[in-house]
Amino acid sequence: MSRSTKIMTILTGTAWVSVYTGLYRLMTLLVSIMAARLLDVVDYGKVSILQSTAALFIMFATMGLGTVATKLVAESNQKYIKSITFINFVLCLSAAIGLFLGANWIALEVYQDASLSILIEFLSAYIFFSGITQIQSSILAGKEDYAKIAKVNLYSGILSIVIVFLAIKQFGVAGWLLGLSALEIGKAIVLQLIIRKMYTSVPQRMSKKIFFHVSKLALPIALSGFFILPINWFLTKELLLKNGYLDVAVMNISDQWVAILTFFPIAIGNAMLPIMSKMRASAERKDMSDLALKINILFSTLICIPVVLVGEFVLKLYGDSYTQHANIFYYIAPLVIILSLTNQLNNRVIADGRPALMMYSNLLWSVVCLPVSFYLIKAKLGVVAILIGRLVAYLVKLLFLYSYTRREPAA
Repeated sequence: MSRSTKIMTILTGTAWVSVYTGLYRLMTLLVSIMAARLLDVVDYGKVSILQSTAALFIMFATMGLGTVATKLVAESNQKYIKSITFINFVLCLSAAIGLFLGANWIALEVYQDASLSILIEFLSAYIFFSGITQIQSSILAGKEDYAKIAKVNLYSGILSIVIVFLAIKQFGVAGWLLGLSALEIGKAIVLQLIIRKMYTSVPQRMSKKIFFHVSKLALPIALSGFFILPINWFLTKELLLKNGYLDVAVMNISDQWVAILTFFPIAIGNAMLPIMSKMRASAERKDMSDLALKINILFSTLICIPVVLVGEFVLKLYGDSYTQHANIFYYIAPLVIILSLTNQLNNRVIADGRPALMMYSNLLWSVVCLPVSFYLIKAKLGVVAILIGRLVAYLVKLLFLYSYTRREPAA
């Protein structure tokens, strides 16, 4: 495969992923800005805490199945779909029930705010359906059917603006949560209909051999997630108890912009995973991965530079209360570049069939991020404390994964 052909392969595969990721995150950003302007700082801080809690429990609901689903469907079409969907359903149900039963304890003992209890109970429904839709999208990504994913997310995003706006106006924070839950239910139904139509001959009986193979691949990825999301959740909780809801809201805003700024570089990585998974030669995967890294450096750098210059204007979109934290973009810019490169190397490791290596790299990340961020939070640096901790930790992880790709034999 010539260099120009490889570039076209990357860009062609990335096109629909970029549409899918970009539209989804743009709509999510608009909903978040709308919520921030409709709610006061405390209520928007509660929204941010709920989002942090959702991220933690969705991790338990998906358990690394998303990446595994994309890889296995790309390699063998529909052979593994039955096992993946069954495991996903059980995990989502378990996570939702666990969150519902523990809602009061989490609100009182962890967040020290009784008003969050009923909201966390409602959050359990969102956890269930969001976990389902994530794996459904990953199955379609393995088939490289990004057009359908893009359309579903486009319609969902447009509806979210209208539904969440009306729900917040009527019910406040609870309305935000109920509106998003309703949209996830609708998305889950539509995606399931698409998958059934595409895979009409999926076996009705699930093989134990296939089940254990899926579990074996997913477990290291799931364990690797345990080293990141719980750390982020814990640090957000500490930020709440130390600095209050304003800093938690600003942390949420920074996460939104990291997601927006990494959408194209990560789209490259996501498009590359099924392509590299089909490549049998290690040298060919390495060459393709190196090319994607160079493209990532170029685009992530070009995207970040303008945002640093307009940080105060960006925060003003959310409300005047947030503009005092415009300095966060000086830390977000390098974080985005490092994240973009790390994501590509993560996908290279998965394509090589080495998910345990990603687990080790995330363990290294947690060992660095937790003490650095925790110390800086205690030093009263607020949101910047977590951003510095993540920046240092992701840089260490990037160097670790890059050293693996350099040592990998060429054949």
